[in-house]
Amino acid sequence: MKHRLYFQLQTARLSVARAAERACRRALGITVVQLGALWVIKGAPDASQRLVAEKLNLNEPAVTGLIGRLTSQGLVLRTRSEADRRRYCLRLSAEGQRLTDAARPLLKQLNETMTEGFTDEELDVVARFLSATTARFTPEHTPE
Repeated sequence: MKHRLYFQLQTARLSVARAAERACRRALGITVVQLGALWVIKGAPDASQRLVAEKLNLNEPAVTGLIGRLTSQGLVLRTRSEADRRRYCLRLSAEGQRLTDAARPLLKQLNETMTEGFTDEELDVVARFLSATTARFTPEHTPE
């Protein structure tokens, strides 16, 4: 086997995840998962905890704790839905908005570090490979 792709993907994923976590904590004072939740909420007016769970691939009890921490940090505002009083609507606070804005250059730098030394054509192949791999290993298509 010429390429040990599974091993290489796992090693790369872990290296990038650790670097992103360090950079996020250092620059923003929050975790990558917390930033992910802020991005989901920013992109969906009156987002629900269920939406955050789906987008981040987390279970709902984990998201309840995550949103609780973001609320106590003053990054997220949680209010009851006018349409369904059982549901909470989530919005970014001004500080949450500031952090998502501050994350843009951080994410840009991470992407530039990953793509340095590769042509656009090479990166197109990498992107196509990653998209195809993701599609091939969805729960309904996972090999037995």
